[in-house]
Amino acid sequence: MAREARYSKDQIIDLINRSGKFSQVRDIRFSGTEFSQGILGNLEKIELEYFEPNKQPSHLIYKSQNCSDKLREGVLYKLFSEIKDLSLPQFIGDFENGDILIEYLEHHRTGTIREGCTRELAGRVLEEIGKVHSHYWNHPQIPEDKPEGFAGILKYNLEENLDDYFERYSDSLSDVKADFEWLLSHTKEASQVLYNGQTLTHGDLHLENILFSPSDDITLIDWQLGVKRTPAFDVSFFLIQNLEGAVRREGEKELLDNYYRGLSESVKGEYSFSQFYREYRACLTRSMMTSVMMIGKRFAHKKEQMAEADIMARRVIGAVGDLKPVDAVKELMG
Repeated sequence: MAREARYSKDQIIDLINRSGKFSQVRDIRFSGTEFSQGILGNLEKIELEYFEPNKQPSHLIYKSQNCSDKLREGVLYKLFSEIKDLSLPQFIGDFENGDILIEYLEHHRTGTIREGCTRELAGRVLEEIGKVHSHYWNHPQIPEDKPEGFAGILKYNLEENLDDYFERYSDSLSDVKADFEWLLSHTKEASQVLYNGQTLTHGDLHLENILFSPSDDITLIDWQLGVKRTPAFDVSFFLIQNLEGAVRREGEKELLDNYYRGLSESVKGEYSFSQFYREYRACLTRSMMTSVMMIGKRFAHKKEQMAEADIMARRVIGAVGDLKPVDAVKELMG
């Protein structure tokens, strides 16, 4: 069942009409069900009735926040108005508790872990996120998280699920089991590398947080984990988790080269490719945590959970063997 709306219809109508972005709305109707429920937020579709006929959009999305910083996503959408060519849904407004109204993009679809991503599509996603990384480099209004907080999350999830992970994937882990054990013992060091950054990052850049139009135009959604990190965080997170190992190995160099070339000249002037590549390898530690988490209770609500966990483990374990993330963390820590 849908949750009881925290705001009245009149309050929501007032927010829409005060935004000045659409024709004036007479009434709204909640869909009655939350069409997406997640750990960080729930989405409900709202139908709009205008005073004048045949006006668009026909629907908006009401998003209630479940994350620790409920105001963050609204703050970021307001910042995004600075970039005219960024592929984002239109932001309508927000409420005091962080709930937001955003554009509903009809006929768009998300990708899936099982489906994965082609090399060509990955390049387009990196091009889009690179625009964010360049524009918000050293921006004074980027939200920040302390690495100590993430170190605690990392340690908790590894302690909770790592034994089960070792048991399930024992045949695949022989060469890299020690990397996971090292990560459990060095969560603070790994977190320092992830959050020692200069720019706004998405923080959860996977295919279920990207909308594709019928012509495969890209829209980036769900920014509630967006904070200052190294830009390599997003690049590593996306490529490792969404490309099959053979596709990643074949296209990795070209994808990384093209992403880096697309950054602004001012960014490249203070951020070398060698630094980016070391951080790309080191940020694989985040995907290691994701893979371990996916066999735990936190994702038990998802259908076909273990099948997706097996796909993720195959991609991540293979990448650990290829990229040696522990060595990269040690290099960066000096």
